[in-house]
Amino acid sequence: MKRWLVCFLICGAYLWPTTLYAQNAPVGIDPPALQVVGNIEQAPLTASLIITTSQPVSNVRMFISDFQDATDDNRTRDPLPASSVTLMPSSGYENLAANTFTQIILQIAAPAQAGIYTGTLTLRWDSEPAGKLVVPLTIVARADPTLALQDPTQITMKATQGTNVVRRVVLHEATNGSPLTKVQSLAQDLVAIDGAGVLAASQINVSLPSQQIAGGGFLTATVNINLQGAPAGTYTGNLLFFAEHGAPLALPMTVNVRHGWFWPFIVMLLGVGLGVILTGYQTRGKVRDQSIIRLAALRQAIQDDAQLKDFFGSRLMPTLEDAEATLRRENWDAATASLDQAELYVRRWRANRAAWLDQFQYLREKLMPRIEGNAIVLRKLQQQAATILAEAADYASPIDLRAKLFDIETVLVEFETVKRRIETVGELRKNSPVDAASKETWRLSEVAFTELLESTLTDSPEWQQLKTEIETLRQTIITESRSATPSGAAAMPRGIVETIKEALLPAGLLLPDVQAISYTSGEEARRRLQNFGWITYALGGLLLAGAGYSTLYIGNPIFGASAIADYLSLLAWGLGAQTTFASVADLLIKWGIPVNKE
Repeated sequence: MKRWLVCFLICGAYLWPTTLYAQNAPVGIDPPALQVVGNIEQAPLTASLIITTSQPVSNVRMFISDFQDATDDNRTRDPLPASSVTLMPSSGYENLAANTFTQIILQIAAPAQAGIYTGTLTLRWDSEPAGKLVVPLTIVARADPTLALQDPTQITMKATQGTNVVRRVVLHEATNGSPLTKVQSLAQDLVAIDGAGVLAASQINVSLPSQQIAGGGFLTATVNINLQGAPAGTYTGNLLFFAEHGAPLALPMTVNVRHGWFWPFIVMLLGVGLGVILTGYQTRGKVRDQSIIRLAALRQAIQDDAQLKDFFGSRLMPTLEDAEATLRRENWDAATASLDQAELYVRRWRANRAAWLDQFQYLREKLMPRIEGNAIVLRKLQQQAATILAEAADYASPIDLRAKLFDIETVLVEFETVKRRIETVGELRKNSPVDAASKETWRLSEVAFTELLESTLTDSPEWQQLKTEIETLRQTIITESRSATPSGAAAMPRGIVETIKEALLPAGLLLPDVQAISYTSGEEARRRLQNFGWITYALGGLLLAGAGYSTLYIGNPIFGASAIADYLSLLAWGLGAQTTFASVADLLIKWGIPVNKE
């Protein structure tokens, strides 16, 4: 099956009518390829073709295709439609005799843009043998040459006084037209924005390697500006380029001129130096002096009020010593905290001085004599009283101190009550009419009760048992004494009735006070700390100077245009080291560099 299909296609190809392209065709065209060249401003463009015949032909027709952009200059142009070409006197003939010549005029409307467009003219005829001829058509549409800026379209320069700056400018013939000739430049004065200065045209030099630019070609110009003696500021103006034909071309120029680096850098270092000195005093000297003044005021308050030292001295004096020691170590935070605490003690004392004195007087004159002794309860109360005296400054008010004294007195009353009960039992024993053996037994119980009283705490189970046994012995003595009393005899006196309520003792003994530890630094350690401080300030100063110089000088293309303001800004930056040094220290800490911000 496939073989039959191949044979059929081959036979069909041989039997199908063909178009003649041979050199001995009955119709010819002269020229065989047509190029039309013209100026789009002088449109329409015209050209002619001649049709020749070697034998009669009929039904001759001519067709024009659309013209495509073939300029190859990286620009986009719309196609030129076939309707823009008109054939005169006609685009078709019914019959042409043998050996005749027929002229065809092509009238082409100008394209919107200059360039090269390519298309075809196709000639067809029907007489035997029928055929066609294809004539390539090329339209070269030109325009008047135009000078344009290729790169850059404007110039902005940053430069320093006394230097030469160079820029290159690429000029372009933009229409692919005729060559540009006599290309020249004309420099103009550049005027400062504030109108206070001028950058003379004589300081601007333009070099052109050629005075001609081919159609669609390029030319590189070199612009050299001499800024010797130019004041700082921003200058603006135009650099003109022109050719033999066409209007001048203006190149906008902006030149920012600033002072040289030396004096701004010196002023910046001066400002940073002053700022570091002020910062050093702000972070060290000022805090130190303020702390010394506060420390002196506190010591004067102690000297003026002896009772302040007498009652609050156990807390106040170590706090002041700690503040002085931390000041010597230049630990400002710790010194400030100690001074704040000491001032808090003084304010507490002065706010309720009379009430404090009343409580301390009661403690020393009323309670202290009553708790003298070797009983464990008394020794514990003695310890509590001593702790209260040592920690009196920690109480917020005399009311808190009174509550502590009440706790001591409550336990003391409990102890004294039990002690009186034992004494009452002894009096009952002595006045009892029972036999001597019973009295001796009771006396031994009293001795045991007294020993328990000396060694038992009021909050222990043994204490409650002691009270029960004492009461039991008292009732026993009274009962047996009544039984042994003759009829009509006077009744034995009753025991002493309890008159003070029982109170609970807070559990546990108070811990002894922890005294402040003094600190003395060696000369070598002090020297290392001083060196570390200088290194820190030197590093911070260099970073401050670099940051300020980069921000205020390098980042300002017209530094020095307002000389006073610009240089004062540098000085102010340095004087602001108190704030900026802290920022740099934070940055160093983020980088992992340990910086002592104090």
